[in-house]
Amino acid sequence: MCAALCASTCVALGLSGCAGVPTAVDSITGTHDAVELSALSPAQTIRDSVARSEAATVERAAQMARAATECSTCATLLSSLAQDAEARLAASGGLWEPWGDFSDREDAESFVEVPAQVGQAPYTVGPLAAFMLRSAREQLDELAQVEGLTGLEREALASLLAGRVASAQLLADGFAVDLATELTDLPESATSPAAPVESSRVAEDDKMSGADQMSGLEDFDHSDEISESAAESALVLFDCARTSTLALGGQELEHDTARSLAKELNDRVKRLLEVGVEDTRPLRCTTPQDTVEGVLTDILTADLLLMGSSTTLLRAPAYISYDAQLWAQLDPVSAPTVSLLPIVEENGEPQS
Repeated sequence: MCAALCASTCVALGLSGCAGVPTAVDSITGTHDAVELSALSPAQTIRDSVARSEAATVERAAQMARAATECSTCATLLSSLAQDAEARLAASGGLWEPWGDFSDREDAESFVEVPAQVGQAPYTVGPLAAFMLRSAREQLDELAQVEGLTGLEREALASLLAGRVASAQLLADGFAVDLATELTDLPESATSPAAPVESSRVAEDDKMSGADQMSGLEDFDHSDEISESAAESALVLFDCARTSTLALGGQELEHDTARSLAKELNDRVKRLLEVGVEDTRPLRCTTPQDTVEGVLTDILTADLLLMGSSTTLLRAPAYISYDAQLWAQLDPVSAPTVSLLPIVEENGEPQS
């Protein structure tokens, strides 16, 4: 389900498989001196990585759905999973095709260097769900660090990755799979996107994920940049969601669940205030819709605002992963399995 937010996704933001990615159609001269691929920038690499993981998910989920001939419920769930992944793949811009239709020629590799094949997703439900979750977490971590993207582009990709996280949780729950166990058992190499070319990456020692990023904020220089309006809006959304969460305790939410989530949101508010984000909260506020869906919409919206921040240390990818999983568990019917942000087609029309 898409929230009515003033943003578009990757198709409209120039993150497609061709736009903004090196091409060399003019270099195809018919000689047997293979034209090498241009190296992708870090920003182009993360977009391509997202698309490759979705393509692997589409292929495997569709294959498994066709094989589930004796379980119609299983086939339906897997078909839905494949459709959602296909929608995310399209919104991300699709796979990189630097040579267009030329790549379809049987002798194409004699003339041009072609991107590596997409990696294979696992063949069974549990590992597939773990593959989706881990790949999304890894790409969220990388997205939080990579430069060369606008705030809206970063939010758009993060929203698609949140959709993959929610889909992974719904798949695991639909088949009664222990996702935490499957994640532990999944080989580290399973989520490799088979990157098409070597590219500069942030060193592992320089990466911090979710909670580490936010806990390290107190050491960050309190510049004017940190008090940007997006961070202020995120702070207000977290606080309003906290109030509504407590009100939902004993109604739509179990008391323990409501208290735990409210404490988490209160901690987030405190961290933002501690690093100098301006406090623009009203004396009392709640979400526009005092429902679980309304609360979770505001929380994930706040996460995306932080991800789009120009201040690297404000971006908290672990929040997005945690909150997308939580949404799928607490209110699976409304969970955004494609994107929280509305997807805009190439003709400019919003996709429902």
